[in-house]
Amino acid sequence: METFYTVASLREELRKTLGFNSIDELNSWLESDGVKPFKEEFVLDYLTSNHADDDASYSTVTNLLGANTVMNFASYNSTSTPNKASWSAEKHWVRFIWQMGSYAKTHVTAWSAPRDEEMEIWFWHAYEVVRFIKAEYTNDHELERGN
Repeated sequence: METFYTVASLREELRKTLGFNSIDELNSWLESDGVKPFKEEFVLDYLTSNHADDDASYSTVTNLLGANTVMNFASYNSTSTPNKASWSAEKHWVRFIWQMGSYAKTHVTAWSAPRDEEMEIWFWHAYEVVRFIKAEYTNDHELERGN
């Protein structure tokens, strides 16, 4: 049997997963300099034109995140916005996650950057943040969990 969650229940689950004490703390973090600019870019460049697409594949996203190449650094970590015309869904998701992680490594944030031994867990949590933002934007009240 498949389990579906509302955006509100997904927000609560995300709050617990990321270790925030309240929804207000989570909301503040989502609106912080460590998330908001990357969220706005993701919404503008991906969700406004592709919001009906399925979620990006977790395995593809983590493979792209793990491929520490010059292309990744230039495209995903650049402060300037690259040309994303031919990007797959996964590349949009990776840029959001990469930027959020890079910001957390150089700034004190409510959700800390991962240590090397925590990367897999951090990737999953970051992926869930993007899924939440997509669900919230699309008002998807039947978000299937665990894909």
